[in-house]
Amino acid sequence: MNKENLTIARNLVLRAALISIGMTWLTALATMGLWDTWVQVVSTNFRVSSEFLSELVTQFFTCAKFFSIYLLLVPGLALHWTVKKMS
Repeated sequence: MNKENLTIARNLVLRAALISIGMTWLTALATMGLWDTWVQVVSTNFRVSSEFLSELVTQFFTCAKFFSIYLLLVPGLALHWTVKKMS
């Protein structure tokens, strides 16, 4: 691959990482801010206990963090260093 293609791939991956991290933070803030209301609605509509729901939310944010860091940010940084080394 030439430097131009690597630069485009790097920019795409790093921007996707920033967007996913930002959306994860916004979702976390909304979840924490509306937790009492949200737990009530989900518990009555889906018959789920609050303990199970808190485990599910924790698992979601763990997976989102793993995706953002290891599948987007790390390859983006590797591409960044590769482009930097080529110039």
